[in-house]
Amino acid sequence: MIKFNIVAPINKIPSTFKLFLESIENQDYKEKKLFLIIDNNPQLKNELLEHFHDINFDYTIMENNGTSGPSATRNLAIKHINDGFITFLDSDDMLGKNYLKKMSNFLEKNPNVKAVAASGKKFALDDKQNPIFRGKSNLIFKSGCLDHMQVFLNEIGSISGFTISSKNKLSFDESMFFLEDYDFYLKIIADGIQIFSNDKAEYYYYIGSGPKEYDRKKQWDACKKINDNNKIMSNNFFYNLLLYLQSNKLRLRHSNYKLGASI
Repeated sequence: MIKFNIVAPINKIPSTFKLFLESIENQDYKEKKLFLIIDNNPQLKNELLEHFHDINFDYTIMENNGTSGPSATRNLAIKHINDGFITFLDSDDMLGKNYLKKMSNFLEKNPNVKAVAASGKKFALDDKQNPIFRGKSNLIFKSGCLDHMQVFLNEIGSISGFTISSKNKLSFDESMFFLEDYDFYLKIIADGIQIFSNDKAEYYYYIGSGPKEYDRKKQWDACKKINDNNKIMSNNFFYNLLLYLQSNKLRLRHSNYKLGASI
């Protein structure tokens, strides 16, 4: 049976944390372990432990007290995982029903696959803190340019719902602001690893109320760095074009120039 190591950074306890834990506990799959890594918040551990009194799955809580941010925090867990597969999930997200079993079935049928992206759907909370699911399932899109079914980046570049073999010791770039996920995908592609999609496995990512605010200068610099890295790391025209468009789409999406963003 394939072992899944679920890696989730946490800086504060989100309103959806109980749903996050329940979604892991309710998986009808024994070979699972949660690596919950505290991101530069030493006071959080005791509060976290209160949520694990009745948990009956394997977990470990680690602390990253060095460079803050989800990249450095995930990297800490990756260094300690040497078997099975790694599934990334944010601590305010949820695994869908039988996610691990569906992912295991996919990998057993395709033993040469090293990286798989799942299908994501947005959810919010109502007044009683019950989840409300929004929109259709967002399967990371496939390319018609390549011989095999490929997936690249979802609409927000999130790493949630992404599973990769622990033998592929790739790390996140701490300097990429919130675009470190794009950089991680790029490293996988440059390493010759094909990313496949599994539309049977689904996860849910939390969308809070109100718009997000970003440091636009950092975002611009991160997009430029992705483009520069891509020119160095990949000779595949289609990869280059796709990653260039994706990184610039994200840059425009959060731009102050609304006309440019709409184009």
